[in-house]
Amino acid sequence: MIQNRNAGKKVYLITATHDFGLTKVFPDGKSEDREGVANRCELRNMYEDFGFSSSIAEFDRNSYVAKPCDGFRILCLNDDGDGTKFRGYSKEQKEWILEQIKAARENGDYIFAVTHHPVIPPNPIYPV
Repeated sequence: MIQNRNAGKKVYLITATHDFGLTKVFPDGKSEDREGVANRCELRNMYEDFGFSSSIAEFDRNSYVAKPCDGFRILCLNDDGDGTKFRGYSKEQKEWILEQIKAARENGDYIFAVTHHPVIPPNPIYPV
């Protein structure tokens, strides 16, 4: 994990749709990548030192749980979509999210969720 050693800060990054070469998702769940732009796996590897390398749980390589200190967990959620649209969570990912919340509770940890896209739209046209 890369840190600002003087400040003792850690960086946890979460990627999503516009961070890599995804331009179109087809009904069968396959996607179209742009030439010369990082794909999802490459993007995740580029940011290995910004949260991914210290994860205690992962889903589909781009969502993860980090435990920065005792008693706290960060649920970093990549919302690339369920295979039919650009943002959202698949049924499997929702189940994984609930499992992570349950695990945090069972261990007496607070858990904070972090998403790439705003949960509450910052303006009325955002969902468009």
